[in-house]
Amino acid sequence: MNKFFTLIAVLILTANSFAQTCTITGFDVCTLANPITTFTGAVKVSGNDLANGAKYKFNNVTTIAAVSLDAIVTIDGSSNATLYSFDDDAAVNETGTAGSQAALFSPKIGTNADLTNAERRGWVQFTITFYTHYNGNTLPPVNSLPVPVANLNFLHFDMDGYKIGSNGYFREIGYVKRPSNVVADLINYGAAVTELTSAGTVTENGNDWLLTYGSTTERDGISRCAQVIEKSVYALPQSSVTFRMGYDYKPAQPYANQGQGKPQRQYGSKFGCFSLPLAAPLPVSLLSFGLNYNNGLSTLTWTSSQEINLDKYQVLRSVDGVNFQVIGSVAAKGSLSLEKYSYADNNIPSGATVVYYKLIMLDKDHKQQISNVVTAKINGVAASKEMTIFPNPSSTNAQIRFKADKAALATILVFDASGKVVLQQQSNVLSGNNSVAINNIVKLNDGMYTVKMISNDVTYSSKLIIWK
Repeated sequence: MNKFFTLIAVLILTANSFAQTCTITGFDVCTLANPITTFTGAVKVSGNDLANGAKYKFNNVTTIAAVSLDAIVTIDGSSNATLYSFDDDAAVNETGTAGSQAALFSPKIGTNADLTNAERRGWVQFTITFYTHYNGNTLPPVNSLPVPVANLNFLHFDMDGYKIGSNGYFREIGYVKRPSNVVADLINYGAAVTELTSAGTVTENGNDWLLTYGSTTERDGISRCAQVIEKSVYALPQSSVTFRMGYDYKPAQPYANQGQGKPQRQYGSKFGCFSLPLAAPLPVSLLSFGLNYNNGLSTLTWTSSQEINLDKYQVLRSVDGVNFQVIGSVAAKGSLSLEKYSYADNNIPSGATVVYYKLIMLDKDHKQQISNVVTAKINGVAASKEMTIFPNPSSTNAQIRFKADKAALATILVFDASGKVVLQQQSNVLSGNNSVAINNIVKLNDGMYTVKMISNDVTYSSKLIIWK
């Protein structure tokens, strides 16, 4: 199995002492080149406080290669649980040192009903998404895209609990959602004994999760003890991580009014040891790239955002679709918001029947990203055109807007970042201006997608951002 398509959940293991053994290790310490996160000063930017759908912003959670990142944390939902506080910057470690765990994302979660003689499990689900730092305590600017990071580790601290009688317990649990392109099960490294118990992969509500049960040995504070820390390592770059923090309750039997009430627990998590992927695209996001050809003049247009460290756009032309030459360049504006560009080419080689163009986005460190190819027939019929998608970003619905030369049955394809087709449909279009709905985008995860439409042998292409 390809190791680059593996999500590994690692239980930090030591010999089990069946007591409050605490091994403080350096597993969560990273070099300056591979930083860890600091989650402090959360500000609500959308929704009702502590309610499902609410979004919170953490400013400057980390800096990677001189790029500062913010984190948007979304409360996705809950089951049999109540979120009592979102983040506690006064959180303490196992020694009771005030504020020692301030850098963790540390919500307080409890049961939503009194515990009785029935077993019960509950959780609150969060999604953390990374963005390039922007000023203001608001949602990310329109057309801002999540930033993928490589070598990402997710650490879930202090997964402990307590015993009830001789055969009951209350313990914390943690779920980590597996990305759709990951197929390997949890792999356990190192020792054979741990205070944590791996349930491997479970499927709930159509999603695969790596589930870990906590210890039944209680510890003070948000413990850094290796015996009760779960670590998930992502082998592919990720721009967001979805996880659940919760509890698992089993009453002692025979049950005799054990009076557990509604326990509340303090949780803690952070991310570490990650970097910008060396082979990933530049931070610049090319949202659309189109071509119009008319009477010997090719006009290229494109839109972009997130022009982090970008130097310029190089325009390349070919008459055979194989051999491209640089014919000009356009300086980047260096903006994080939406920018529009154009380039005119009136020097097409004589005798050409088809002309091909592409862009190279070159950053100041000479790294580069290459666009898709757009083409035009010299007889004036465009073979690749620009279209727009509205709204963009979108959460539940989006429409393709374009102009067709004549009526046709169009094929619409939606590709994810790996190039896999995730949605496909056919729609009737008419001559002139059209608006076609993209079906079922509510099923897609947050991220950037490529939408292509083929109509009358004309290919339209644009980017779609899903953000819920």
